[in-house]
Formats: sequence, structure tokens, C-alpha cells
Amino acid sequence: MDTPTRSTADLTDQLLAEVAQFIDPLPSAFDRAIRAVPRHLFLPPLIWPRDGNGGHRPCDRATAPDEWLSAAYSDAALVTQFTGGLPTSSASMPSVVLRMLALAGLDRKSARGRVLELGAGTGFNAALLCQLCGDQAVTTVELDPTLAAGAERNLKAVGHTPKVVRADARGGWSAGAPYERVIATFSVDRVRRPGWNRQNRAGSSSPRGTRPGAAATARWY
Repeated sequence: MDTPTRSTADLTDQLLAEVAQFIDPLPSAFDRAIRAVPRHLFLPPLIWPRDGNGGHRPCDRATAPDEWLSAAYSDAALVTQFTGGLPTSSASMPSVVLRMLALAGLDRKSARGRVLELGAGTGFNAALLCQLCGDQAVTTVELDPTLAAGAERNLKAVGHTPKVVRADARGGWSAGAPYERVIATFSVDRVRRPGWNRQNRAGSSSPRGTRPGAAATARWY
């Protein structure tokens, strides 16, 4: 395998510059978190960026290391798993990830607390949550056992040990409730009742995807 010619530090700077076009000013806590959590360490050797024609194209780290690493640090969603010919997991756009964290108020230290993430995926978002809130404050739930195991492995590789639960995230995770923040990384068309509501403290926020690539927020009382 060839060695990439660009450093991850340079690529991280480039990524943060792209993100700043959508989140300006970028909170210093988010800048530190992104720099502390190398995105490429949360991606499999084979990823599928967009192909520009409404589909996806494979990008293999073994045969195209520079292209793979550049994709890893682009502000773009990257499919990380196909099942039956359909994408079933992806690494979200970093700007969307950070926007959801901002909607949850996690750019403010005073607003941080125990967080439930629904949909662990690669574990990247959970790692950012650990940077912002501390490992013991973070619980992440994933239905797919392969993804759950991979997320836990990726998190441990960068020194984070949040609680990783293998379960159906649509029901939340009542065993650790209540939470100050509930974040869903998968698309929903409505908030699941009573699960998510009862697991969130009154007055707390719950950012969630309402459709692929979108983010929304709800506040409960």
C-alpha cells in the first residue's frame, strides 16, 4: 500500500475551514474536539463517496491511499456499509454533526451533561461527545452488532470508553435515563413516544435527523 502524501494535520485544517463556512464562528470546543478525534481512524478500508451522478463509487485505502484520506477529511457523508445493494451505514458530514451538537447546546460548557446517542455508526460522533462531555457521560446505542462492535473498537483505539449498547435505538435506552441530551443520528419522521421523552430531562434538547443530511431540534417540558 502506498503512503499518503498529505498529513492528517493539514487535512484537518482544510476540513475545519470547510466546516467554518456553515458554522461561523466555530466554537473553540468543537475545533479542539475535531483535532483530537482523527476521522480516518473511524472509517473502514473501503468507503463509498458520492460519484457526482446520484450514486456512490468505491474508494479503497489499499489502492488509492491519497484519495481515501482526502475523502476521510472532506466535509461529505461517506457510505461505510452496503447491505443487499443498499447503503445501510455512513459517516455523516462533519458540518452536520457539529451543527447537531450546537443545536443540543454542547458548544456551551454549562449546558453539557449526560448524553444519549441513538445510532453509534462508526463511533465518530460518540468520540466527539466524549471530548465535550467526558466518557462517563456518554451512552451510544446501535442495533447492528457489527457496527456496535466496530464503534467500540474505534473508540477504544483513540482512548475513549463510553457505554456502547447493542439494542434497537428507536426505543432509546431507559437503563441509563434520565439524560440531559438525546441525539439521534438516524433519520426520523417523529419523536418516539414515550421512550425518548421520558428518558430526556424536562426542558432538555433532542437534535435529530428528519431526513438524510438534515438536522432538527425539539425541546421538551
